[in-house]
Amino acid sequence: MKQLDKNDIGEARKTEQVLGQPRSSRRNAGFFGRFLKTAGLYCSLALASCTFETSGISRPDINDARQDTVAADSTRKDAGKDFSADAMHDLRLPDIQSPDAKPQWWNTNWNNRVVCNVNTDVSTNLTDFPAHCILDTATLISASKINGDCSDIRVIGPDETTQLSHEIESGTCNSANTVVWFKISKTNGKQNYCARIYYGNPSASDGQNVTDVWTQMSDVWHLGETAGNTFYSSTGKNNFALSYGSITKLSGTKCKFGGCISTGSGTLSVTSSSYVSLPNMTVRCWVNQTDKSGYQDIIGQRDSDPLLYWLLYTNTSNGVLSFHGSSQFPSTTPLPQNTWAHALARVSGSSLSEVFMDGGNIFSSSAYSYKNSASSLNLSGYAGGAERFQGSIDECRISKTAVSDDWIKAEYGQYYVLGKEEKKP
Repeated sequence: MKQLDKNDIGEARKTEQVLGQPRSSRRNAGFFGRFLKTAGLYCSLALASCTFETSGISRPDINDARQDTVAADSTRKDAGKDFSADAMHDLRLPDIQSPDAKPQWWNTNWNNRVVCNVNTDVSTNLTDFPAHCILDTATLISASKINGDCSDIRVIGPDETTQLSHEIESGTCNSANTVVWFKISKTNGKQNYCARIYYGNPSASDGQNVTDVWTQMSDVWHLGETAGNTFYSSTGKNNFALSYGSITKLSGTKCKFGGCISTGSGTLSVTSSSYVSLPNMTVRCWVNQTDKSGYQDIIGQRDSDPLLYWLLYTNTSNGVLSFHGSSQFPSTTPLPQNTWAHALARVSGSSLSEVFMDGGNIFSSSAYSYKNSASSLNLSGYAGGAERFQGSIDECRISKTAVSDDWIKAEYGQYYVLGKEEKKP
């Protein structure tokens, strides 16, 4: 977003100084349109309730410019007024609220909130999409603004009424990287979706509805557990347990999200027949590979028989990201080294398998089929700890559907902007 300077504001003021033009015409073609064009600011009319300060424009900029707009037309009844209290009314800037306006507040038992403006960066409206924001709850807890177990966190939709199902990623409360996942019933294309995260109610009990966040998934593993060697699926279905070797638990900036594992000598497994011979499936993990030598399994369902499994992995050809079904389907694109990448495979019917990396399709095969009789679903290697992944793994998910291209792009590219903390009026 372009940062406004005095010259930008001056140009916006000049373009509005047209005497005798009807007020309605000025609204359509005057300061509002020219000012936003000059500022390079994108505002979504669908999100009129989402009000917070942005880095590209401040309230004094708007008020000063609007003062000059009115002063240029002495015939207006409101000429000469101070517009700090009603700038929103005439300019109709949906994402900026006057400092004198009383904001809507979901529940007065909660003392604080922050706006989380989510954008999927795709034009499609996605249904029941799991979005995320990251909060510094360590600072909030030390200031006694939030409960020590984060139990008072609530996520509220743009209407200031609807409570969204949310999950606080295990092991991240009371840290600078508290990951809050929440379900958006329908995203807003490439426009921002305005959620508000409320906190500051000492008497609140835990409000999470974890499984409902993930209704589009069969299994979701955040891999952030801090105790023991069991890693739980947020859908409550298949839980991974350490079956071979050892793993290292990581957190904070070493992970893509809240917590992750380094799998150099370890394999996680769960005995499951959930993903045998599925007609449609999407499987993905965030991975950070540190060594590309040899075959390295990311996630798959296999025993020792090389013909009876499915597998997302990198092969010996320069760490190329690949998928295995009835045979090997290697792409020509290697995983990047020492950085996080989104690795994904999609199975559509009985004849198509595709490999995606960082939201883009890098390989397709129309010769796909498989008959999987393996008993173990494995993360990093398979029975006996062979072909372990070298590096870190975070946020693995499996869907029993072939999700859309836009869904894949949104999972990879969803971003958010946090507003400043607001206090109960």
